[in-house]
Amino acid sequence: MWKLKSLKGLDFYECKLSGSIPNSIGNLSNLSYLDLSKNNWSSGPIPPEIGKLNKLEYLAIIKSNLIGSIPQEIGLLTELTVLELSNNSLSGVIPETIGNMRKLNGLYLRYNNKLSGTIPQSLWNMSSLTDIYLFNMNLSGSIPDSIQNLVSVNFLSLDFNQLSGSIPSTIGNLKNLTHLYLGMNRLSGSIPASIGNLINLQAFSVQVNNLSGTIPATIGNLQLLNVFEVATNKLYGRLPDGLYNITDWHSFVVSENDLVGHLPPKICSGGILYNFNADHNRFTGLVPTSLKDCSTLERFRIDKNSIEGDIARDFGVYPKLEYIDMSDNKLHGHISPNWGKSLDLDTFIISNNNVSGGIPLELIGLPKLGKLHLSSNHLIGKLPKELGRMKSLVELKISNNHFTDSIPAEIGLLKILNELDLGGNELSGTIPEEVVKLPRLRNLNLSRNKIEGSIPFQFGSDLESLDLSGNFLNGKIPPSLGNLVRLSMLNLSHNMLSGTIPQNFRKFQLFLMLHLNHSKIIKAYAEIFHVWILVPQIIAKMSFKSYSLR
Repeated sequence: MWKLKSLKGLDFYECKLSGSIPNSIGNLSNLSYLDLSKNNWSSGPIPPEIGKLNKLEYLAIIKSNLIGSIPQEIGLLTELTVLELSNNSLSGVIPETIGNMRKLNGLYLRYNNKLSGTIPQSLWNMSSLTDIYLFNMNLSGSIPDSIQNLVSVNFLSLDFNQLSGSIPSTIGNLKNLTHLYLGMNRLSGSIPASIGNLINLQAFSVQVNNLSGTIPATIGNLQLLNVFEVATNKLYGRLPDGLYNITDWHSFVVSENDLVGHLPPKICSGGILYNFNADHNRFTGLVPTSLKDCSTLERFRIDKNSIEGDIARDFGVYPKLEYIDMSDNKLHGHISPNWGKSLDLDTFIISNNNVSGGIPLELIGLPKLGKLHLSSNHLIGKLPKELGRMKSLVELKISNNHFTDSIPAEIGLLKILNELDLGGNELSGTIPEEVVKLPRLRNLNLSRNKIEGSIPFQFGSDLESLDLSGNFLNGKIPPSLGNLVRLSMLNLSHNMLSGTIPQNFRKFQLFLMLHLNHSKIIKAYAEIFHVWILVPQIIAKMSFKSYSLR
């Protein structure tokens, strides 16, 4: 086959081929189309003979376990319009000869995280390029002023690299640019005001860099913008006025900055918003009014701001919602049963607000809910037994509320639960053995309640932190606690415990904290403490106040 010099097209896409690409491929001198994607070419690099295919217009070798470097001879393919080598294990650098391909429209090298070095200077002069996908690699260096020579580029993706320096103001000359992705790099300086010249820009993403200063007002000129992602930088000040007038948002992400002012009230007026993250800022004012009817919403975060609003009245029904975090704000009202209509919801977090009422059964009935955080509110009532039906639940945190009555034993049915925090309520009764024996439970906090009885004898072996302080527990410390080899924090203080500290506590290898204050522990074995104190890696903090050793 490699001798068919008249062959013009060769498509071996997903043919389960293996080995290496043969050097004899260079014999196919009339080839204009070559696709070797989704095979297993892990035995060797791209052969230099590929450069003999001087009529080749399309070359794709995607997801094929390619190794080695891109040969310099690739630059001999002067008729090439598409070069697609994504999702491989290529190493070395992008050859400077790539700039010889003057007809190249699409350059796709993404997901080759062993490709390193700087972006070739010749690439910045390739005026024919319309699509540049160089993300998730290991490229370094800076973006030069000569980026302005990419006059045809529509899609420029350089995210997930190690690029440094500032964003050059000459980027504002790329009038055809529709998508600009520079996130997950080490870029610094300010966002250039010239970005506002990119009147066709639809997506602007520079998140997770070291950018500082204010967001330039000129960005408000970009009325086609539907993706705006500037999270995790050092930006401050107010959002540009022009952003408040844009209605067709898909993704609006400004998290982890120092932004102030109000959130855009029309953020979902276009009815297509799916991702809204404004957490970890200093936003004030009300929940955006357009969010009530935002049925497309999938991810929503406004945590750690000072947003006000009614958690029932200001929110609607979100059938596609997967993640919501509104913790650490000034929200009030009751938890609406409507949240139970978000059947894909995985995470529901409203901790540290002023929410009142009880937990609606509709919320508990969500089949995919894995994290339920309701701590530090004004919730009341009994803990529903229906909590035991939440088979997907991994974290249940409802501390610092006003829940009463006993802890439902049905929580012991949550076989994948690894965090349970019920501290700081008004719970009474005894500790259900079914709960403390949960096989994957790592952190258990039942402190500051009105729990009576003795400490159960059996606990799940994965337990790392146990806080039973501030209750009315009595009896002895069960020796079985000494067998919890992963335990790093144990707080039994402010109870009515008696007896001795079990001798097998000396087995702990990395015991970090032990609190027993205000318990009547007697006849403890001094040699246990002597051993502990002599081994620095074992003890970080111990408290023996208010009981006697003899």
